[in-house]
This record gives sequence, structure tokens and C-alpha cells, in this order.
Amino acid sequence: MKFKPLLFTVSAIICSLALKAQNNGMKTDTLYLDGPNGKLHTIVTTPDTAEKGPVVIIMHGLMSSSEEPLIRTMAEKLNNKGIATVRFDFDGHGKSGGEFIDMTVPKEIEDAKMMIDFVEKTGKFSSISLVGHSQGGVVTSMVAGELNDRIDRIVLFAPAAVIYDEANSGTTLFTKYDPLNVPEYITTFDHKIGRQWILEAQKLSIYPTAEKFTGPVSIIHGIPDELVPYSYSQKYHQIYKNSELHLLDGIDHSFSQDIDGVTDIALKFLLENK
Repeated sequence: MKFKPLLFTVSAIICSLALKAQNNGMKTDTLYLDGPNGKLHTIVTTPDTAEKGPVVIIMHGLMSSSEEPLIRTMAEKLNNKGIATVRFDFDGHGKSGGEFIDMTVPKEIEDAKMMIDFVEKTGKFSSISLVGHSQGGVVTSMVAGELNDRIDRIVLFAPAAVIYDEANSGTTLFTKYDPLNVPEYITTFDHKIGRQWILEAQKLSIYPTAEKFTGPVSIIHGIPDELVPYSYSQKYHQIYKNSELHLLDGIDHSFSQDIDGVTDIALKFLLENK
């Protein structure tokens, strides 16, 4: 699957809120970046030092935002260890521009690649790692596969590779439709998912793209996940040459039963060799 190249410069930052919160020697800036599909609300937290260090870009799931407890907690724990983070709202989500009904996975991949371009062009970081939850996990895996050598390591929280099978069978998040005659939109959990999201999901090359990433991977999934069966994470583990798989009892799709525990697993992995 091919994605159009992104051209991005730091001048694409159209607004920077003067939010300079000091926390354990860390500085936080809230930015609105001019992304490929609208303005992206972005929170950048960096050590208050001129020395280069690693950065972790953290991506939320469908119908969520950068303020999701799992995403926010992951960022805070990394920041407490002096690791820079970038978390943002995909187009059509949270405080970012665009309409949710127009959102697709390829568009989110474009958003993620733009964030990586932005981070690289600052010249402030020694390496880039990615973390993604649910649909953000699919985006993380595919972007890492596409960019490979530009990414150090990745964490996948309950990656929703099920979206391909569901779109082709005509059931997305418990909402049924004709996969051969896709409606203008479907409504699920009070959100309208547009036809284009379904059509794009039907042809996503998730695993063949993801397996091109050769760096370390940590996959974390709850066994009783009600939205994405853990078998999809097992398949990720099978295709990667350098991965670890954590299957957790009593944990749902949002990891709400033990956010501290699951983020500690990811934190340990992300801090290896740092």
C-alpha cells in the first residue's frame, strides 16, 4: 500500500500556546501543527536541556484523544524518567481539525508520518520510538513498517488489526452493514464512521506492512478484550522477528483495570538501552 510523500517544515507550526510547565526538569508546549488533513493539536514535553535524547510519539485509538488515561499516563511516566514525548489528536478527534466522519486509517498514517517529520526536523532527538493503542496501534505498526530504520522501537497496546476482517465481513464495532454496498456512514457508539473509512479498511495491508519493521516490539493485550480479540496480537507476535507478547488476564480494551501495570510494562521496554 502506497502513501503519498509528506512535505513538512517546522514553519508549519501555525500556533504555539505559551504553556511552559516545569515538571522534574521537563518543559511542555502545546502546539497546533498544520497537518495533511487539518490542524493537529499536539502536546510536546521535552527535558529542559540542550542535550539530545530519545523521544516517544504516542498515538490514541478510534473515537479517543491524546487525553485518554492510557495515553496520558504513558506520557507522564516517560516524562518522569526524563524521556521526551509527543502526543497528539488525530484529525477529526479531540481538539484537532477535520471531521470525524472523514477520518480513515491512511489519513491517520499521514498524520503520524507528519509528526515523525516534525520531530526529525527539530534536530533535538537522538531516536524516535512509537506507541499506539487500538487503531493507533495499527497506525503505529504500519508506519514503523514503512519507515523501519527511522524508528527505534514500538509498543502496541491491543492493536486493532481486526478492522480489516470486520470491514470485509460487514460488522464494525457491532454495527452491521453490507460490505459490498457500503452505506454513506454507519453509527456506532454515537459516532458516524464514514464510507471511506470502511472502503479503506477493506484493503488495508496491515500485517505485510507491519512485518517490515525489524526493531524491537512490545505487544500488550488483555485476554478478555471485548473489541479486539487477543489473537490479533498473537499474529503480530508471529510476524515480527524481535517481539515480546504480554497477554493479561482481567484486562479490557481500554486497560482500565490496571493502567499503571500495563504502562509499567511498556515503560520498562522503552527504557531498555536508554
